[in-house]
Amino acid sequence: GYKMRKKYFVLSLCYFISLNNINYSMQSISKKSTHINHPNIDGFTYNFGYETKQLVASNSYGYIYYDMDLYYTPFTQTSRLYLMHLKGEYTSGYVATLSGQSGFNDKYDNDAGLLSINIRRVIDNYHVSSNLTPVASWPQSSNQTATVTSSFGASLTLGSEFERGVSIYDATITKTNSTSIQFSSNNSVSVTGEDPQISCQTDASNVNKTIWTYKYASYGRTTYVLDTYYLFEVKNNGVNFQEYSFAFDVELKLDAVSYHGWPWENHQYVTAEFPTGYGLYVD
Repeated sequence: GYKMRKKYFVLSLCYFISLNNINYSMQSISKKSTHINHPNIDGFTYNFGYETKQLVASNSYGYIYYDMDLYYTPFTQTSRLYLMHLKGEYTSGYVATLSGQSGFNDKYDNDAGLLSINIRRVIDNYHVSSNLTPVASWPQSSNQTATVTSSFGASLTLGSEFERGVSIYDATITKTNSTSIQFSSNNSVSVTGEDPQISCQTDASNVNKTIWTYKYASYGRTTYVLDTYYLFEVKNNGVNFQEYSFAFDVELKLDAVSYHGWPWENHQYVTAEFPTGYGLYVD
């Protein structure tokens, strides 16, 4: 059974430690307070995010900063489109040492990195979060165009901004009729540049998980920023959680290399992996 403890949170975007009982241990995330800190996106309402970027992993080989913002817009009478803006900053031991920081190994350069997002539904006895489905993710390594309808079979309620087309970092969302939108994105210079190469793929065994990776042909001696967007639809049908509730897992990894190209080439890793919940609490 459950030990029911009534808890109140100003924000509904929180880390969650366990889903084995309803007595969650959570840490609130303060949302950015101004549009200077979080860009305004036409047609979308800014929801939550980190107040400032977070240092999520660090060792002698380098460190990773992470930032996240969440937006939404009404999509149908029973669902919303959520837009997640995820950013990873990957700094090697060499760059950290060069900038005057101590405690880092300057033999290690930036070789590759990863950022992944996995959205998921939580089912825990009498508590069930919302149905959800991925719509699009970008940047991609090639252009993409797709016609999208609601996964939950309803007419669209998008605002007039979408009839004109809403642009978001090399992508455009346009309402084409009462039941569908067109999504298109163009590969950016950062994707098509020679070094590093970026790729984006859906996990082979999990359609809700998107993975972005970058890889240097030789090695990188600057902090690399991986700037990504993930669009998904959420139905308002959760049970005993808040409206439009869901969970998502984020993973970041820095692959640091020393003596690149030599027989004694060596790789070390900086990693961060954590689950996050949206609306997963009980009044």
